[in-house]
Amino acid sequence: MSERRRILLVGQAVYDSVVDSYQRALAPHYDVRVFDPFAVLGALGRHLGPVWSRRVADAVQLGSRAFLREPLALAEPRLARVARTFAPDLVLVTCIDALRPHVVRALRGGNAQCKVLGVFSDHIANFGRGYFFAADYDMLFFKDRYIVDKLRAKLAWSHVRYLPQACDRVLHDTLPLEPGDLARYGCDISLAGNPYLFRNESLRPLIGRDMKIWGPPPPAWVDHPASRHFTGRYVSGPEKCRAMLAAKIVLNQNHYAEIAGTNKRTFEVAAIGAFQLTDTPAIRDVFDPETEVACFDTQREMVERIDYFLGVPEIRAAMARRAHARAHAEHTYEHRWTAHLEALGLRPPAGFPVQPDALAIRAV
Repeated sequence: MSERRRILLVGQAVYDSVVDSYQRALAPHYDVRVFDPFAVLGALGRHLGPVWSRRVADAVQLGSRAFLREPLALAEPRLARVARTFAPDLVLVTCIDALRPHVVRALRGGNAQCKVLGVFSDHIANFGRGYFFAADYDMLFFKDRYIVDKLRAKLAWSHVRYLPQACDRVLHDTLPLEPGDLARYGCDISLAGNPYLFRNESLRPLIGRDMKIWGPPPPAWVDHPASRHFTGRYVSGPEKCRAMLAAKIVLNQNHYAEIAGTNKRTFEVAAIGAFQLTDTPAIRDVFDPETEVACFDTQREMVERIDYFLGVPEIRAAMARRAHARAHAEHTYEHRWTAHLEALGLRPPAGFPVQPDALAIRAV
């Protein structure tokens, strides 16, 4: 039996993150190592929870930026040592905006044949320092066609691909609800996400309705009446499933910089089996808006569609079932990993659950 290939995953690896989900999908079939350059607390971070861990990490990065001029300067030497000793065959980087070019080069330090691919799971407004523009990646994958088209046109890049995001087939799935779950999470309208003023203002017509927004409490500078609907509780894994399933409608609003892509929440909610109403621009690339995931465009249409779907529970249930089936059949991290490999001219091991001929969505 041949030795299992070594995979190094680099990026934020908190529970229910992209790196965490890739690790879960790949670990049964590869020798997987994870390096989180944002994890400054170690085991203590798990006790503080995701919100406070993130705040501490942000503070450390701010100090690193102020005194060392680089937010990840403290982590870069450790990452280089890990790459040198682990000698990965493939590296997947999710923090391509923050990882300096010389650090990307060092990822091949233990194996000259190593392939390094980058995945950007956010919108174009969060490019930050954009270090990937000068870094030596074998392939870069973006969830937004606009980004890919722009980089191909303006930089003549041929190593960029459009590939939508995914769901975690273990964490994101239907589960039974107990009476206590309905009492705690039940509502007409549910959202999960961070509080920012564009989102709050877009929700203005829904203020006062039966709506719960799951996420960290709004910061002091977010002064908006929609803030009363924020629960101040971040949900992930099974708790996120319960919060979405207990709502009649999961409202999935996209950031204004989502131009021609689909956010991760779209796939998560579908895989969970909850009914979803979204304004994601590229929905037709991944779901049928007539039969699987309901859509809206304007604020007025959002309200109209909420009122309509609240009155037709049987239609909501049927659409949610179809979206759930499609998410698990076409949009898991196993599917995306195989698409990554295919773009690199590689194949997954024979026992991997998704082989190239089973792909409905390819990197293009």
